[in-house]
Amino acid sequence: ITIGTSGYTVTGANTLSLTAGTNIVLNGPIAITSGTLTLSAANTSQRITTGAAGTINVANFNLSQGQWYQVGTLPSFTVSNNFQINGGATTPANVQFIRALSGSGTTGSPYLLTDIYGVQGIGSSATTLANSFSLNNDIDATLTNTWTAGFVPIGETAPFSGNFNGQSHVINGLYINAPTTNYVALIATATLGTNQIQNIGLTNV
Repeated sequence: ITIGTSGYTVTGANTLSLTAGTNIVLNGPIAITSGTLTLSAANTSQRITTGAAGTINVANFNLSQGQWYQVGTLPSFTVSNNFQINGGATTPANVQFIRALSGSGTTGSPYLLTDIYGVQGIGSSATTLANSFSLNNDIDATLTNTWTAGFVPIGETAPFSGNFNGQSHVINGLYINAPTTNYVALIATATLGTNQIQNIGLTNV
């Protein structure tokens, strides 16, 4: 599925659902005032990508299947209400969410994250849980208090085994709504190595 540069605008509490057997390319803006954008590609080898004008401004976002892949110059991405990867499941099959300014996920070239969406994507799959990440700037996470379960802890069902360097930046306003769950944290479980998780601050959690 390829969306042209004119994009789509959806009014009211309606859903725009794109389901593709292979890739999805969003070359134009998607605007949904109070409804939901649901995206499904075949599997993580099938990518969902955006062009330079492929901005996202929606009330609710759900990546149900496939690999959301944005690395490089990042178009605006705004979710005003609920952001979910596979319905909020942890380490789901056939889903990856990668949104980074640069990098390839290796220790020598970590994904450089700029927003809370990219941070949430760290826990989106077994592959991303083993990747390397760093923060480009301070992260505003206050909008996580609108998400149904808040932020889903990284490594909740499988340990984080990659590297995460905050580069002395902070994540502010992180909200998690899991009152009956153990291991509630930014990173719930990890297999720790030397300097694996470092230089990250959390404020107003």
